[in-house]
Amino acid sequence: MDKIFKILGLEEIATVDKTRTTYLYQHKYAIALDYVEKLGYFVEIEVKEYTKSIMEEYDLLLHTAKELGLNLNHIDRRGYPYYLIKMK
Repeated sequence: MDKIFKILGLEEIATVDKTRTTYLYQHKYAIALDYVEKLGYFVEIEVKEYTKSIMEEYDLLLHTAKELGLNLNHIDRRGYPYYLIKMK
């Protein structure tokens, strides 16, 4: 892929070095525990089985996260590369 990217003129701007452990919770949510080098620890939750509308599922996901004791004041959708680039 590196060769293809170079031919296309793309250059690397960030490398995400992470370790991820994923669990299935209530047969509905994939909960990933990530350690990202230089950034620290993160939790990512994804709905794996939709039985309601997207907004209802999102509300249920937030409720479940609160039940698990997660701090929802730091929800961020920008991704790890954003923070790695910002550090430079």
